[in-house]
Parts: sequence; C-alpha cells; structure tokens
Amino acid sequence: MHRFLILSLLTAFTLTVAACGDSTETSAPDADDTMNAPARQSVTVANVEMGDIACYLILDNGEMLKADFSICEQDLNGKTIEYETTPVNIQSPECEGDPECTKSVTEDLVTSVTVIR
Repeated sequence: MHRFLILSLLTAFTLTVAACGDSTETSAPDADDTMNAPARQSVTVANVEMGDIACYLILDNGEMLKADFSICEQDLNGKTIEYETTPVNIQSPECEGDPECTKSVTEDLVTSVTVIR
C-alpha cells in the first residue's frame, strides 16, 4: 500500500514539473501596465491656444487636444509632432477658471512632444 502511495505521488509530481517546466507561452502585458503606458501618436498642429485649465493644440484635421501649459510655450504652429499623453489631474470645468475652486478631474493631456518636421 505504501509503495502504491509513493508511486502515485511521484507520478503526480513528475507530471506537474513536466507541465510547468515545459511552458513556452508568453503572457500579454497586465491591463495596469497597458493603461499606464503613455500613448504616442503623430499629428500636424494648426494652432496653439491657451485656456483656463490647459492649453489646446488645434490640429490640421480640426480636432483639439488638451495639453500641459508647458507644451504651448513651444513654437508648434504648422509643425508635425509626435506626442505622448498621460492622465493628469486638472481643475474641473465646473470651476469656470475660478482659482479658488478645488474641484478637479483626471484627463489625458499631451505632456511630451517631439517635432518631426
């Protein structure tokens, strides 16, 4: 009986090790890793405008991107850029620019640009 039990345990152990040790699958990145990675895209900027809660990049296709104020200090008009966005806490639009207001929202802002041409 002991011999049967020992053989059963050894067989189970061997099968477990073989199954675990022979794995060649690669897993996809965790959802958290993917969500925290900055999005990188390229566009052409038609105009740059300062706002109350962020600056705005008006693109040649008519779309508008919210950007960190430091981005609008650069000469980007007419330039094709590659950019990254990251989630940033900014003052809530409900505040209507009131500096005393403490409400905030998290939005993706352009936080990094590279001029391509």
